[in-house]
Amino acid sequence: MAWAVQTHPLSDRPNSRFSSAVIPRLQMTRHPSPKAISSGDIAVNYGAKYFRDALARFVVEHNDSSSTLTRAEIEHKSAGVYFPFHKVPVFHRIKLWIDDPQGLLSDTQVADAVHVQPARKNKYENTVPARFDTVLINTGIGGPTGMSGYRIAQVRVVFKIPGSAMYTLFPNRAVARPEHLAYVEWFTPFPPTPHPDHGLYKISRSLRRGDRIASIVPVQNIARSCHLLPDFGAAAPRAWTSS
Repeated sequence: MAWAVQTHPLSDRPNSRFSSAVIPRLQMTRHPSPKAISSGDIAVNYGAKYFRDALARFVVEHNDSSSTLTRAEIEHKSAGVYFPFHKVPVFHRIKLWIDDPQGLLSDTQVADAVHVQPARKNKYENTVPARFDTVLINTGIGGPTGMSGYRIAQVRVVFKIPGSAMYTLFPNRAVARPEHLAYVEWFTPFPPTPHPDHGLYKISRSLRRGDRIASIVPVQNIARSCHLLPDFGAAAPRAWTSS
């Protein structure tokens, strides 16, 4: 790829789609997978342990357009957030169409998918393992290329806030109301440089007092899916499964 970029500059390629802000085109199904899942079931079946707490913090931060609240102020305000619903519609798949910023591919965008689904039984009553994909998330300052402004997270559940609750939780019409949202568990930020031996970035789970750090993010902030390679050490643990 480096050879192609050097040999064929972007300005020389008539099909180049390079822009200063490449935003993946998001496609969600019109109808949710399960129409209504309670927060308790989300915590148990999807592993979103702190779903309600994370959603309350998201509501506070989303309504504060100045972004000047401290962590303590956010926690204090989120304790007073009331949810006028008990269940939310959930989506098990995100489809993305990703542009090629270097213009090395054809005009057709690259299709990508993020799967977020708990364990289930198939038609033969066999257990299908859970699948919660890891993704690359734009934290707000990410560009069309490079790792700066991006961070890895594992998606535990994708959902929408019921329409009847939108005006209650987000009364300010000047602030855009969110569409699809995702509860994600974060990994540590990328180090300044990749590993000198294999050229990959080494990250790990972000923890606070032993618990995974999680938050709610708009699905549109998800740039693409990504795959992580476990650091097995001398041998891969036999107890590990695909889920």
